[in-house]
Amino acid sequence: MIAVLILNIISYFLVRYDLALKTKRRHSIKEVCKPVLSCVVDQDPKFLMQAWNWLVSAWASGACQDFVVIIHHIEPPPYALEKAAERFGANIIVIEPFGEGPARYCNKLQSHDHVIATGRSGAILTDVDLFYLQSPLPCLDASWIQSKIVDHPNPASTALTELFDKMGLPPQHLNSIPTFRPQSHTHMFNCNGGLYALPMTQLAKLTMYWRHYSSKCLTQTDILENKLHHSDQLGFMLALIKTKLPFRHLDLSYNFPTHFKSSVYDSCNTDDIKILHYHHKINEKGRLLSTGHKAVDTYINKANTILAEYDSLPEYADIQAQYSLSL
Repeated sequence: MIAVLILNIISYFLVRYDLALKTKRRHSIKEVCKPVLSCVVDQDPKFLMQAWNWLVSAWASGACQDFVVIIHHIEPPPYALEKAAERFGANIIVIEPFGEGPARYCNKLQSHDHVIATGRSGAILTDVDLFYLQSPLPCLDASWIQSKIVDHPNPASTALTELFDKMGLPPQHLNSIPTFRPQSHTHMFNCNGGLYALPMTQLAKLTMYWRHYSSKCLTQTDILENKLHHSDQLGFMLALIKTKLPFRHLDLSYNFPTHFKSSVYDSCNTDDIKILHYHHKINEKGRLLSTGHKAVDTYINKANTILAEYDSLPEYADIQAQYSLSL
């Protein structure tokens, strides 16, 4: 009787152990399958404050559970950001800048090799001034490179035509409409650089051309004039024209700008905004500034409510203090 009891107990624990192993294995497989969510942070207290917002929103939206989260930092990061990344399960990789002046807007290109080296299925490459109200996981598709059309025609269509000619490309159709300039036209691949979603195989094919054309755009002062800082976006456009990789536009809700005057938003769809792109519009506490448009500000208020929930963390106090002193 005792022997039978002992055998039952041993059998019970063996079953539990086997279940634990299977669960661990299942979690490991899930971990390996996670795509990458990445941003680049430059050396400036403003970007440090934005990185805190980016991390908090990635955590609160569930993105930190959906992705391998990587912050690419120009030069060694401040200690407070290292601790924040550790708290929210993110990784930090130090990279060199793409260059100086307008070239610093191309720093995202410096993250490509690290992202590709992860061997994951896909990647979302973003600016740090985004706030995730929902996880950006639906942005990824195994077959398509995706990004949102530009807000304004940057640069103007005449400059784009000159640029195509200078790059040795055939004449292009300019039949896409920028989000907030319906009377203008641009190339369908001319997209806002705030968020790119790519299958990893496509990023690997695109990156060489993206770097090449971005570098060439940075030298086109006579054509681009004060739009040189858009060279990263233009490099993306030219690389897609060159490679003919499959592309489609993301919906406005996945990259919704909040730095315009309130009247701009009267004609656009403000239903179910998922990701806010607030640019420089934050106050001394890092909170997103309102637009004055009731529908848009509903989402901004939601973002600020989420941020307030993390004010008691020591990393926020350190980061906010550094940002406040820089103002």
